[in-house]
Amino acid sequence: MAVYGLTGGIGSGKSEVARVLGGAGIPVIQADHIARDQLRPGTAAYDEVVEAFGEGILGPDREVDRRALAAVVFGDREKLERLNAMTHPRVMKDVHRRLGLLAGMGHPVVVIEAALLLESGAHEGLDGLVVVTAPEFLRVQRVVDRDGVSAGEVRGRMAAQLPQADKAARADWIIENDAGLSELREAAAGVAVDMVRRGSD
Repeated sequence: MAVYGLTGGIGSGKSEVARVLGGAGIPVIQADHIARDQLRPGTAAYDEVVEAFGEGILGPDREVDRRALAAVVFGDREKLERLNAMTHPRVMKDVHRRLGLLAGMGHPVVVIEAALLLESGAHEGLDGLVVVTAPEFLRVQRVVDRDGVSAGEVRGRMAAQLPQADKAARADWIIENDAGLSELREAAAGVAVDMVRRGSD
């Protein structure tokens, strides 16, 4: 089974690329979604994170408020590394469990989507890497519109990620998301075809 990575900086459009790949029949393991599930109330990770960063990161429903948590950790590298140390091993354990299930089902190609795929080192050993890129001003505007945050908050999150050029330098496929949605989907569909071809070689 060929296992490929999919990543891109915040606001790049990697989630839309993941949807296209999934629509092409390629299973996509979304590590960022797994990380959210790991922080549900009642989980060990939830208890650790709340103890470490305080109840100020919780919303009225006692769920982790991701915006509040981001405000705490993205301006402080030590706190961000502490958060990642609490969550990353659990996420990767679940990712590997899912990979095992998909291999057992006979899937020839699988994609792991994660914002911090390179930063965490989870890209090592993969069969290829897709990096979605876009100009910074577009990325900032997309996240401002999507999440209702300030441009400064978005740039703070960007600063905690590996620079886009560094990610692109390690890519087997680069999808530049600087046009429209149809162009992005067309490029992603082309990558899907290439992945399936490579996976069957």
